[in-house]
Amino acid sequence: MTNFSNNRVFQVENKRSNSKLLITVEHAGNLIPKKVNLGLNKQDSSRHISYDIGIKGVALEICKKTDFKCILSIAFDAEFDFAFGVAYSVLMTY
Repeated sequence: MTNFSNNRVFQVENKRSNSKLLITVEHAGNLIPKKVNLGLNKQDSSRHISYDIGIKGVALEICKKTDFKCILSIAFDAEFDFAFGVAYSVLMTY
């Protein structure tokens, strides 16, 4: 099985949960690699233009209270769609 614990694109919570419900959260973080130029300055990275402010905390609280599985995107990456899909596939095999 692939180890995703050191990835910088997504965060997985409650991956060993027996719950059939999976929460997916896009834009939970505002990390953008230096090699990617989106034309945003440091102030922009702390605004809603960069991520959905507060959604990470909301999702983590729901996971803590319900034990639902959760995948959160925490960084922009050109290959994010692939990585997110792989994480989803791995998580659903538990």
